[in-house]
Amino acid sequence: MSLESSVEVAEAAVQCVAAEECQQIPEEKPEIFGIFCMFFFALVSCVLGVIVIVVWPSIVKKLIQADFVLSDGSISYASCVANPSLSYLKVYVFNWTNSDDVYNKSVKPHFEELGPYVFQEYKNRTNWIWHSNGTVSFIQARSWKFLSGLSKGRTLNDTIISLNPAEAPVPLKRASINKKRARVTTTIRNLLFNEDHLILGQPTGEFTFSRFSGNFTMSTGSTNLSTLGNIYFLNGLDRTEAYAEGCDIVQGSLGELWPPMTKQSIHKFLFSPELCRSILLSYSGHIGEEQTDTTKWTFDEATMASGKIYNESRCYCPDSDYNRCPPNGLVDISKCWRGIPFYVSYPHFFMADAYLVESLSGIHPNRSIHRSLMYIDIQTGLLLQSYIRLQFNLRLRPSQDFELSKGISRDVFIPVFWYSQEMKADDRIARKARESIQRTKWGLYIALGLFAIAAVLVVCIVSRLLSCLN
Repeated sequence: MSLESSVEVAEAAVQCVAAEECQQIPEEKPEIFGIFCMFFFALVSCVLGVIVIVVWPSIVKKLIQADFVLSDGSISYASCVANPSLSYLKVYVFNWTNSDDVYNKSVKPHFEELGPYVFQEYKNRTNWIWHSNGTVSFIQARSWKFLSGLSKGRTLNDTIISLNPAEAPVPLKRASINKKRARVTTTIRNLLFNEDHLILGQPTGEFTFSRFSGNFTMSTGSTNLSTLGNIYFLNGLDRTEAYAEGCDIVQGSLGELWPPMTKQSIHKFLFSPELCRSILLSYSGHIGEEQTDTTKWTFDEATMASGKIYNESRCYCPDSDYNRCPPNGLVDISKCWRGIPFYVSYPHFFMADAYLVESLSGIHPNRSIHRSLMYIDIQTGLLLQSYIRLQFNLRLRPSQDFELSKGISRDVFIPVFWYSQEMKADDRIARKARESIQRTKWGLYIALGLFAIAAVLVVCIVSRLLSCLN
């Protein structure tokens, strides 16, 4: 046998022995140490998840307070004080086209709507004083700048004929002098910004005007976040004294601030300095899907309800005889407007007594353009967009011996103007507020992640144990 053959035989023998030894090595079973490690990490993940769920609400509370409690630098402060929101006041004026026929009982007063006269609106809030009881006081003044480019060719020098506010309370007689005094030919500028009656504001320039709203005391939400933005005092009083007790309570939000992350309700209160009262907002649904955060709110019929019909509205009646209350859809606000005998309603007497529309010509109530709407983000509490629409009217009282128009012997309410106060929140503030709310959900995501890790580890442990048993 050659040397090479001997070597091959030896290698084959070695490979055979190695193969036999390998066949004799037993299979390794799952390591107990590995199972123990997985069990330990699963337990830790569960414990951490429970801790996050328990502790996170207090962390959320601090996060929300830091961003939404009214304080210098908070999101609420930026929305309320810096006031970067786009806000416009669109005014529509009624021109009395047949005022010469005021004594012709066969002719109804006819009105032509002129407008819009568009103004950029600013709310200037100054003299902020922070109180230790979770409230803050400030002075608010509103100012407007006329925007001719958005007013469709209308100017403040347009001439109209309207009922004279100074003569409106006087019963109409047949004397020609009263006929002249009952109506007034004037410009839009003099009608809205005349110093004698100062309907909207005082001129501060050729196209700028301003008006003092008052000294407000408002909740910062630091002691109770659910009260954020609520007004407690106006000029140091908790009542406006413009109506009987019960209807003149100072309460509700000024509009921009509402409590964040609150439970869904069906009513909210909006405080209106222009009306010296609170207005009840009614929930009108979500925008888009029911799960979205944007909610819609409207002014309902009860806001302008007559004390003749609704007992809750009797304190708005200026007379103790409730049968002499204004018709449904009108509220006497003369005490609020420094004696100007105004009656407020919705535009074109929308949702008001049919008599108010039938006694005039040129009045066409339309739900889509005459109702008031507010869109509020229920999570952040921020006002996203609003359309506040109100009409101001004067009462024309005929004498007892004649009718003002055919078939009508009752008082006639003459529309003077109506406005649409339109606001859209600054996108940067709204986005920042939503991001803040999203941060409050991080704890939930972390806890779910920890529980998911624990679940995976448990599945692995069970799988190892089953393979070990087999």
